[in-house]
Amino acid sequence: MIKLYTDGACKNTTTKVGGWSYIAIFPNGSELDDCGWVSETTNNRMEIQAVIEGLERIKSFLEPITVFTDSMYIVDSMTKWIAGWKRNGWQRRKGKLLNVDLWEKMDALNQSLDISWRWVKGHNGDKYNEMCDMMAEQIIENSVFT
Repeated sequence: MIKLYTDGACKNTTTKVGGWSYIAIFPNGSELDDCGWVSETTNNRMEIQAVIEGLERIKSFLEPITVFTDSMYIVDSMTKWIAGWKRNGWQRRKGKLLNVDLWEKMDALNQSLDISWRWVKGHNGDKYNEMCDMMAEQIIENSVFT
């Protein structure tokens, strides 16, 4: 099983710079990580983007994947809500669903891979969650917009 830790962050500045990061840990103990930044974004978009980026990078390994995230929004979306959103034409009961472009990508990856979803408490000492948080924050600080 591949463990994929992800995190997203966003600064509430006029540019709304956001960062995403992931760390993949393979069964043999090797690790693969990456991060990136986007301007004019939101924290939720960065949380979703982090998962997409990580899954895209490791999907060719054809092994089961456990995604670890400190975003209950991600876990609940993928385990409870996404089927209903799709049935309703990517709409929520209470109105428009935000970030449909990213949810469609995430859903396609979820359908094509063997993924389980796990929530980890953020800022609580989990080594890889803390590392992803630091990477996402650092990429924001190093962006050309800050």
